[in-house]
Amino acid sequence: MVNNPNWNKGKTEWFKTIKSWILTPEPENILKVSIFFDFRNVFGDKTLEEELRQKIFELTEREELFVAYMLKDAIRFKPPLGLFGRLKREEKGVDLKKGGIFPITQGIRALALKYKVSKTNTLQRMEKLRDMGVLYKELYDNLREAFLLLQELRLKSQINKLQRGETPDNYVNPEELTKIEKDLLKDAFKVVEEFQNFINTKYLSYIPR
Repeated sequence: MVNNPNWNKGKTEWFKTIKSWILTPEPENILKVSIFFDFRNVFGDKTLEEELRQKIFELTEREELFVAYMLKDAIRFKPPLGLFGRLKREEKGVDLKKGGIFPITQGIRALALKYKVSKTNTLQRMEKLRDMGVLYKELYDNLREAFLLLQELRLKSQINKLQRGETPDNYVNPEELTKIEKDLLKDAFKVVEEFQNFINTKYLSYIPR
């Protein structure tokens, strides 16, 4: 990041860049804000981090459409569940990131932006949104467990692939899961569906399809 001129700017330059992204809610700019919003201070003056984050909150409060498009991005990929709740696999297996982890992280990130939550960790953001009443308790509890399970299964699959000399990725082979793990994975994807329905119903009813 430090060596990349696109991500290495002074405060004034960052203010201009962030404003240009938010005023133009194109897919590329939504991606850039999604990446940038997770920044945190690791060295130096922490007030610079706070100023940048407040600038983002200030801009997105005026440009609600941008946050709506970020939320729309969170429902773009549907959980891989087929008929009777069966797991739908691709050639490589079941994509845990696209069908589960991304919808959660992007949805929570967008809600954190909308409600001015400064946390950068998904679970901490989730907890703060619950405390603020944005997420009702049952949804929070289920979403937290689903997120942890998806992360655990992905890590387990990646370790197994490394041990076999393969390249780790975001796919899991359902045949390598126990029956309990398969059932829990299906439940996790159903929670993701519930979260996406929550976003769609509460925040996206006025967005053009």
